[in-house]
Amino acid sequence: RTLLDKTILRGFDRVIAVSEQTRERLGGFGLSDKRVRIIPNALKTALYPPISTAERDQARRQLHISPSD
Repeated sequence: RTLLDKTILRGFDRVIAVSEQTRERLGGFGLSDKRVRIIPNALKTALYPPISTAERDQARRQLHISPSD
């Protein structure tokens, strides 16, 4: 959370978040829930089924992404 991020976000009347988690993160920048609208990403799960936890964990290890990121 940089000063630049906070300054830029304050200039917007509304901000779109793709999830509740994103909305919560934006709250850390000082944005009220009234200014954040959630519009989820659209994805056809029939074409792109969710991966298993084991597959996700393997991909994270291969990409050197920690479990907390």
